[in-house]
Amino acid sequence: LWINLITDSLPVFGLGMDNPDDSIMTQKPRPKHESFLSKKLIIQIVFVGFLIGVLSITTYIIGNNVYNDHSVGQTMAFLTLSTIQLFHSFNIKSDRSIFSKDTFKNKVLNISFIVGFALQVFIIYCPSVNSLFKLSALSLVQFLICIGISALVIVFVEIFKFIKKLKNR
Repeated sequence: LWINLITDSLPVFGLGMDNPDDSIMTQKPRPKHESFLSKKLIIQIVFVGFLIGVLSITTYIIGNNVYNDHSVGQTMAFLTLSTIQLFHSFNIKSDRSIFSKDTFKNKVLNISFIVGFALQVFIIYCPSVNSLFKLSALSLVQFLICIGISALVIVFVEIFKFIKKLKNR
């Protein structure tokens, strides 16, 4: 519930306030009989969903097996899952690269990222709150592992966008 409320709700406000893409009028309209959930979009959703699952489970395995602590594994997976979704809100902003000049122009999306991330850090490191969620305070190394693995969603989606761009040429 926390992940849905924080990492889905906050970025939605930012994405909803975003200006339309400058190139929107140069794109061909989708075919008249194509459904809203096109085959391409379904493939993208499945790809990203699978990626999020694999990356989150990876951090659980690291916490559980490398640090020999189930609670650390759960916390690392929890942090990774929520942070991946915050990073991914910038990926889905546009079909263009996240490294384009327009990526960080949306102040509401930037603030929602910061607030969502800060709330996530708060529930992991505030003792009375983390016990409510059955989380463990992570070491700096464990925390950085989660952030690094979470950021991989940007790398993989950028590769996906690049391949998609090459196919459309």
